Amino acid sequence: MDANMFQMPFHDGRSFALFLKKKAREKGLSMYQLFEQGVVSESCYYKYLSNKREPKLSTVYAVLVELEGK
Repeated sequence: MDANMFQMPFHDGRSFALFLKKKAREKGLSMYQLFEQGVVSESCYYKYLSNKREPKLSTVYAVLVELEGK
């Protein structure tokens, strides 16, 4: 099994929040647009950003799938 198969482009809640913000910008979206569209909740995003919470893999997958569809 390849160890890189499970490597994520972030390592904690804060890096996930920054990764998410970067991906949104690449799609031409603001974070507030993502909040309004229900891609990620505003409260969870700020918990990730302050490193008070780490995203579950299921959340990461759902957010990335939603962003790819935008």
